[in-house]
Amino acid sequence: MQIVNKQQTDIDISTIESSIATFINSINASIFALNSTHQALWSLPDDRLVNVLQKMLDSGTLMTIFMNHNYSASVLNEIQNKSNSTGPRAIDVAGREITIVDGIVSIKPISVDVQNLE
Repeated sequence: MQIVNKQQTDIDISTIESSIATFINSINASIFALNSTHQALWSLPDDRLVNVLQKMLDSGTLMTIFMNHNYSASVLNEIQNKSNSTGPRAIDVAGREITIVDGIVSIKPISVDVQNLE
């Protein structure tokens, strides 16, 4: 039951706004999935993280995956910014500092500031 009769223009605008909301929800879901993937990798214990990164490097996929992740995160964040969305933002940086020397991956240990633990 309609309480107020809407003109066709109002119905059209409502339909467009609903589609925009669906699109923004899909962007939010994409950001959630991308951030979950980021978390799954970078939360691995150091030894397992190094093994995964080394395997990716050895298979030739490490840089491509990192570049694709960064690109995807940047584009999703740009969409969020342009739509003035208050939704989540995609993480677009590596979770740890890594180095590759002579084809061997290593990660910088996480330093703990003992003075600030008190």
